[in-house]
Amino acid sequence: MFFGTPHQGSETAPMGELFGNIVNAAGFALPPVRTKLISMLRQNSPELKKIADEFAERSKKFQIMSFYETEILRPLGRVVCICGSCEQMQLLCV
Repeated sequence: MFFGTPHQGSETAPMGELFGNIVNAAGFALPPVRTKLISMLRQNSPELKKIADEFAERSKKFQIMSFYETEILRPLGRVVCICGSCEQMQLLCV
């Protein structure tokens, strides 16, 4: 079972990257926040697209079911994942 970033990236990644930069500049984090990794979680990230494409190809021999949120998540006030990302990877959304 895997829990992670939506296949298409997250619109909140830039905010996380900014927060990480602030924390690093203030010297609050040891080791420093790895903001380069956070930046790879942005929407339309080439790194995430490459991972998604490789996974789609490798997963053809497996039966995969993908579950996603249907309830609004507080404090965000919205559903986090959209089922459309499953369709791009030709996965079954349940």
